Amino acid sequence: MPRATLARYAGVYDVGPLGEWTVSVEGDELKVEMSTGGGKQPAFAESDTRFNFPPTGGKLTFVTDPKGV
Repeated sequence: MPRATLARYAGVYDVGPLGEWTVSVEGDELKVEMSTGGGKQPAFAESDTRFNFPPTGGKLTFVTDPKGV
C-alpha cells in the first residue's frame, strides 16, 4: 500500500475503554501502539481502509467524516 495512503491514518485515537492508541507509519507499514503497552505493533492491510491487527485478534477500520478527515 502506498505510504501516502498509510500516512492519512497517522495520529492518536481514543478507542474508548481500550484507551488511546497511537498510529504511525514506519517504512511501508502501519504501526499501532496501544496505551496498555507492548510497543508498536504492525497492522496488515486488507484494503485501503481495513487492517488486520493480530494483537487484538481483530480488525481496524478507518472511516472519514463528511469533510474527508
